[in-house]
Amino acid sequence: MREILPLAQEILAAIQIDPKSIRSISPPSKRSAYQAIINWLIRYHPSLDSPNLKKINGLLEVFHHLCEVGAWDKASQLLRIRLNTPTQEELDNQLHTWGYYTKQIQLYQKLLGQLNKEWDAIIFNGLGIASDSLGKHQQALAYHQQQLEIALQLESQAIKARALGGLGVTYHCLGQYPTAISFYTEQLHLARSLGNLDMLINAVGGLGLCQYQLGDYTEALNYFQLQRELNQERGDPVSEARLQNNLGNIYLAQGKLHEALEAYQVWLETACKIGDRAAEGRACGNLGNVYQTQGNFSQAVEYYLKDLAIARDIGDRRGEAHALGNIATAYASLKNFPKATEYGQQHLKLTRELGDRTHEQKALTHLGNIHALSNMYLFAIECYHDALTIADEQGDDKTRADLYDKLGYLYLQQRHEFKAIAHYMKALESAKAIQDLPLQGKALNNLGSIYLTLEQHLTAIDYFRQALKIRQQINDQEGQTKLLFLLGKIFKEQNQLQEAITAFQSLMQLFKDMGKHDLVQQCDAVIHNIIQ
Repeated sequence: MREILPLAQEILAAIQIDPKSIRSISPPSKRSAYQAIINWLIRYHPSLDSPNLKKINGLLEVFHHLCEVGAWDKASQLLRIRLNTPTQEELDNQLHTWGYYTKQIQLYQKLLGQLNKEWDAIIFNGLGIASDSLGKHQQALAYHQQQLEIALQLESQAIKARALGGLGVTYHCLGQYPTAISFYTEQLHLARSLGNLDMLINAVGGLGLCQYQLGDYTEALNYFQLQRELNQERGDPVSEARLQNNLGNIYLAQGKLHEALEAYQVWLETACKIGDRAAEGRACGNLGNVYQTQGNFSQAVEYYLKDLAIARDIGDRRGEAHALGNIATAYASLKNFPKATEYGQQHLKLTRELGDRTHEQKALTHLGNIHALSNMYLFAIECYHDALTIADEQGDDKTRADLYDKLGYLYLQQRHEFKAIAHYMKALESAKAIQDLPLQGKALNNLGSIYLTLEQHLTAIDYFRQALKIRQQINDQEGQTKLLFLLGKIFKEQNQLQEAITAFQSLMQLFKDMGKHDLVQQCDAVIHNIIQ
C-alpha cells in the first residue's frame, strides 16, 4: 500500500509556498497560519491503513488555513493537487469518488465568490454534481443554472457545454428523461465543435442512459458502443469498466442474466479497487437485481442490504431510496410482507423528502403492490390513487393505464363491478392515447370478463372481439387461443351455434399453425359435438 499524497515539497511548490520565507510574513497571526500549513504537510503522517479521509486530513487542514488568511489562489490550487490513487484524480474530484459529498461541498462553498467568474463556474459545477449525489436535485438545478449564466456572461462555449451536461444529469435524476435528452444533445453538439473528448463521452453516455430508461435498448446500446470507442480512444480503462454497469442494465432488461451478472461483477471489482463507494453500492444493487430476476430472493436481499449500507454511509440519499425500494420488492417476493411494508414505507418517505415526484409515484405503486399481495386492498387502493395523481400531473399515460388496470382489479376483488368497469375503461383510454396495443388488449379482455360475469353477453362478446382483433395485430397466438375458446364457449351457451362453430374452426386452424395437434383433435371433437 503506497502513500496517496504527493511529497510535501511537491505540494508546497504547487501552492507556491517557500518554507524559508515564512519568517518574513506579517502579522504574526498570518505567519502562524503558514507555519501550521508547513507542519501539516511535513509532520502529519497517518498510517497507510487509515480511512481515506484521515489520509488527506493534512491537505484539508492546509486548505482551511489558506482560506483563513485569504490565500484564495493557493487554496484553489490545493484542490487541483492530483493524488496517488487508482483513479489519479484531483483532490476535490477524489472526494466525490470516495463518497464524501458533504465535505466536497464545504470546500467549494469556502471558495465561492473569492476568485473569478471562471472559478465560480467550476465551483457551481462541482456543487451541482455533489448535490445530485445527495439527492438534492432542486439545489443542483439552481447551481447548474448559475453556471450557465456565467457561461453566457463570459461567452464561453466550454463552460456552457459543461453546464448543459450538469443539467442533463439532474433532469435524468428527476426522471424527466426527454428534458435530460435535450440538454445532453445540446452538450453533444457543443462538445463536438470544441473537440472536447471528455464532454463528448459524458453527453453520449447520458443519452444512452436516458434511452435505456425510456426502454429503447437498441438506441441505448448504440450510444454505449460509441461511448466505448471514445473511451478506448482516450485510453481510460476505469471508464471502460464503468460502462460495464450500463451494459449490464441492458443485458438484464433483455433477459441475458449470465451476461448481466458478468458485467456487474467486472464493475464491482473495479469500483472496489478504485475506492468508488457509490459505484460499489450501485454494482451491489444491480447484482441484487439479477438474483431477484433469477428468483434467488434471499441473495437479492443480501446484495440490496449492502447497497443500502453503502448509500447511507456516504450520504447518497437517492441511492438509499433506490436500495430501500429494491429491498421492499425482494421481501415481498419472499412473502415477508411486514418487512416489505416497512422498507416500502421508508422508500416512500425518502422520495418525498427528496421532492422526487417520479420516484415517489414508483414508491407508491410498489407499496400498493405489497398491500395488494397481502390482501390489504383498501391500503393498496389509496396508494394507487396517490400514484395516479402524480401520473396525471406528469401526463404519463403508460403509468396511468397500468394504475387504472390495478385499481380495476382491486375493485373487482371487492365485488365493485361497476367501479372496476369505470377504471378498466380509463385504462383503455390511456392505452389508446399512447397507442399501446398490448395494454389495450388487456383492458378489453378485462372488460369482457366483467360483463360476462354480469351475464351481459352481447357486451362481453363485443369486448372480446375487439381484444381478439388486437391479439391478431400483435401476433399474440396464446392470447388469440384463449379468446377464441372463450367466444366459442359463449356462443355455444347462447345457442348461437354457427358463431360457435366459426370460433372453434378458427381456434383449430390456430392450433395447427402452432403445431399443437392434440388440441386440434379436441377442437374437431367439439365442432362435431355442436353439429350433432
